[in-house]
Amino acid sequence: MGTAIAACGEEEYLLALRLSGNEKKVFLARNAIDLAMIDAISEAHAPKSETNNIQVGTCGRLTNQHGLDWFVHVASSLQDKANWVWVGAKADSHELPAFVKRTGWIDNKIALNHVANMDIFIHPTQWDGLSYALLEAMSLHKPVVVSDIAPNRAVVQHGVNGFVAKNAPEMEHYIRTLINDPELRHQMGAAGRRYVEQNHSIETVRQNYDAIYQDLATTITR
Repeated sequence: MGTAIAACGEEEYLLALRLSGNEKKVFLARNAIDLAMIDAISEAHAPKSETNNIQVGTCGRLTNQHGLDWFVHVASSLQDKANWVWVGAKADSHELPAFVKRTGWIDNKIALNHVANMDIFIHPTQWDGLSYALLEAMSLHKPVVVSDIAPNRAVVQHGVNGFVAKNAPEMEHYIRTLINDPELRHQMGAAGRRYVEQNHSIETVRQNYDAIYQDLATTITR
């Protein structure tokens, strides 16, 4: 359907090129983040750098696709090292350990306020497109630990703006490293924010879409 495909991330872009052949034009127009809205939320939260009362969490539906088993493993292994929260999990859900805070399904801005309170954001998804939750956490200066799938690797540069884990024990190791190193949390969080500013700001993506429409309009009128 349609004249062209606008992919929201690098993996979808490569897949679209492969699947469409020469039948359609394919463009990369990354998911966009409203950084002004993010900054308004961020300014209401004081920066955290202590090694005590660390909060680790994720955001999304409580499903196996979101890496429920990985989350349960790392939270159970590091229960005494941090406070744990799943933003979006139902309050009466039994899949999570009792000590994990559940917010229920909430408005996006309220969810972002919960993410702003985190010290470490984890994203153990087993398959994905290009996660807004991950990009929003990075825009909030959160160091991230993600599963080793192509969409996450396209966003997270291992050891620079986060860690990419091949399995749950490896994810546990990286979370433990961040819990014990406030400076590393700060550095990775800042690097993640820079990545979003350079690649996913709403102004940049708007310009990309302007260029796409100009290209298509020129092609059609020839």
